[in-house]
Amino acid sequence: MPDFTTSQIRDTDPSPYDQIFLVTQDTINKTFKNMWALADQSSPLVKFNYKSHGQYLTGDPDAPEIELSIYGQNSVQLYYHLKFLTGQMELYIDPNSDDTKDFSLVGWDIVFPVVIGSETYKPGDPGYDEHAAKFSKDGFPNGTFSIAKLFLAASSISGGATFDAKRSSFGGLDWDNQPGELKENFGMFISKWINTMSDKKENILGYSIVGNDPSQINGAAPTFVPTSIDHYNYPWVEPGYSSTSGQDGLDQNAFCYLTMADFRKPPEIAGLTYSGPFVNKDNGATFCMNSNIFWDTWLLPLLQELNMQTLVYPETPYLKFANDSGTTLTFDEGGQKISVVGKNQFHFEFHDEASWGGGSGGFTATTDWHLNFALGAVNDGGLQITRIPDPDGVPASTTTGTQFIYGFYHEENFVNYCKGVDDALSYYFDNNISTVTNSLISALQNQNQLVLPGNGVFLMEDARFNKRGDLLVDLHYNGAPAPPSPHQPSKQQNIYAGFVENPNGGVPENQKWLPEKWAKLPARATLSPVKPKELSQSQKIKATIPRG
Repeated sequence: MPDFTTSQIRDTDPSPYDQIFLVTQDTINKTFKNMWALADQSSPLVKFNYKSHGQYLTGDPDAPEIELSIYGQNSVQLYYHLKFLTGQMELYIDPNSDDTKDFSLVGWDIVFPVVIGSETYKPGDPGYDEHAAKFSKDGFPNGTFSIAKLFLAASSISGGATFDAKRSSFGGLDWDNQPGELKENFGMFISKWINTMSDKKENILGYSIVGNDPSQINGAAPTFVPTSIDHYNYPWVEPGYSSTSGQDGLDQNAFCYLTMADFRKPPEIAGLTYSGPFVNKDNGATFCMNSNIFWDTWLLPLLQELNMQTLVYPETPYLKFANDSGTTLTFDEGGQKISVVGKNQFHFEFHDEASWGGGSGGFTATTDWHLNFALGAVNDGGLQITRIPDPDGVPASTTTGTQFIYGFYHEENFVNYCKGVDDALSYYFDNNISTVTNSLISALQNQNQLVLPGNGVFLMEDARFNKRGDLLVDLHYNGAPAPPSPHQPSKQQNIYAGFVENPNGGVPENQKWLPEKWAKLPARATLSPVKPKELSQSQKIKATIPRG
């Protein structure tokens, strides 16, 4: 039976979407626990205190939890659990009397069916600047993008109830047999709490950048920014298991942000067919970019410049000339390496009319060249692709040649010609491919910021390619570690132990602190000056063939 890594590399497929972010139920609950542990005492996450006409409900909720719905997600996307650590309430039990009943709320678990609500903030809308401040201005200048906010919205269920009594538990109390007036009054308090959660913005699931205008999208990666967003719950299925249906309640079930880029039309019905496991208990969040966008739309056209600049053209017209070339792009399945291998064959023939009887000759030069690149995480939380230097003594280009001469004496040393081709290509690779390398360094710089869960941010970790060539990246949710209970962290406790200040200045507040691991990662490579485009040195090489 295959393990998780084998199945992830072999089976996963993000189609028909261009890019997807998957976050496990367990990871979402950990982010909620962080919010709860760090919340102010006035937050409805940590304090429940409502009074109305002689009734009251007061208590301390535990950290909230969600349960993703797999089977019923067309109507209910998830269930929200409000659990009480402590609490007491007194409610009227009869509309015609002042009779009340007291309850302890210890151990109560109130479950709400929830749908995912969405709001879009366009430049100039109230609240836009507040939400846009969560994203790096270097990658996403304010005013050039909209912000999509996903939030938890309580769903109306049968009878107009605000919570699901059948899924809830009441500390051993038989809720079904309680008076209707009491149930109604309890529902009133719960409704107030739901409204307070919304007003205090404690129900945010995440934010996402949405492109508005094709002309305004980051030129380094013109197709990467989402232009539409769907969401879906992706089931966990044990690798190798024959069924792909999954089940509710598993911590490895994942909430998906499903995005299209470059204004391509999304599917009419949102959803992602099960292909294989993108996430598991140890890999709580993953980003996947479809091979169609990574290779076909971006990388292959970019690397065409390498192919064009390595061709050789004669400046002198010869009797017959042919230039055959081929470039192969490969990647390491399950790894980070990208290899570009090229072969150019330059062949010409000539006749020397000045020689007695007419001499003729020709030359064929075959050039094999290669460039290797690697994906890697850097300390700004994103990725870059950089060139891997060749080992000492391994040239990037090797040219061999053969010649034939008939009817005249010819002393030309074609070895010098071959060396000239190699020297020219090596010079070009080392000095004149800045347009290509700068784009490789920069294009994935802000991919980790396209979706921000809650008020935190993702950091990109290990990157690799699956069998299809899709880009897979492990995501680490960055936020201060949650302190232990009670809710408020101790004044003496350093909740940022193990974190360091982001070495990259001018970042939003939610990106100010980084785990020590990221601080030790290399900085993003410096961009090289881009020189005016011209024919490569190899194209300028003249064939030193004497003509009669």
